[in-house]
Amino acid sequence: MPDETRAPVTPEKLDAAKVKFAEYDAICEEERQLDDMMAALKIKKSGAVQAIESLIGKGPFKYKDQEILIMKRGETYFFRLKGQSSAIAI
Repeated sequence: MPDETRAPVTPEKLDAAKVKFAEYDAICEEERQLDDMMAALKIKKSGAVQAIESLIGKGPFKYKDQEILIMKRGETYFFRLKGQSSAIAI
């Protein structure tokens, strides 16, 4: 059922819309590349934390004026502030 409130689609509008769809596709590709880069950086960061753990253990450590511990979830290593937990505060 056609939308009678919409202005008619002229060939010029259709051409302009095609350009916008192409821009959208380019942005989606750029986003995919950034997502891939972020995933690679997270792997590198995890590797650095794992190397620290191999050298001096899980901590706690004082780093940049914060006490941190090394944690592992699955194959991913990361820092957590000492005392920080996933408990729900009420």
